[in-house]
Amino acid sequence: TKINCLEETMILKKLFFTLLSLSIFIGSGLIYGAEYYVSAKGKGKEASKDKPAKDLGNIISKLKAGDTVYIAGGIYTGKGDNGHYKIEVPVKIIGGYDESFATRDPWGKYQTVFSGDNKASGFEGKARLLIELHLKYNNMTKKSPENQVLIDGIIVDNGDRNQYSNGDKKIERYANPADKKNASPQTPGIQVTSGKFVDVTVQNCVVINT
Repeated sequence: TKINCLEETMILKKLFFTLLSLSIFIGSGLIYGAEYYVSAKGKGKEASKDKPAKDLGNIISKLKAGDTVYIAGGIYTGKGDNGHYKIEVPVKIIGGYDESFATRDPWGKYQTVFSGDNKASGFEGKARLLIELHLKYNNMTKKSPENQVLIDGIIVDNGDRNQYSNGDKKIERYANPADKKNASPQTPGIQVTSGKFVDVTVQNCVVINT
């Protein structure tokens, strides 16, 4: 009886460590890069879940290939209200979360809106969200798991990025320095230039007033 129990214990231990090793292997295979968190109410420089950054523009310099950015509902105008994000590495940007990042509802309670301020001194009329990869990622010879772009649950609204006249009924294309108004952007809301071996997915997004 003792021998049988000992053998059974050894078998269970081997099975446990085999499953543990397998789970670690699978887990490491699914997670690439760092995770960052953004909230319109945030103040954290590290962009953690507990201390999210205030705007995606504040952490773009941190981003590396394979990173994921989770964004809570709110209106985001860019760093200094410039109304423009330019990212040069493949990343995942997922909007529509509550402030605790536990619940997601991008079409209802927690709409994540990318906008801007046409009167801001540092305003840029480029694409509201530009992910530019063709220069750095065009000479690859094969796909890599971290070379994936995902834009999911983002609303791009150029309403406040445009310049209007006639009671905000007519879009003005040219700058009006006297009224401190910049030219209305003639650019896409979302623009991705991709290398050959970069997978790009844009889903559940809305672009308006462009």
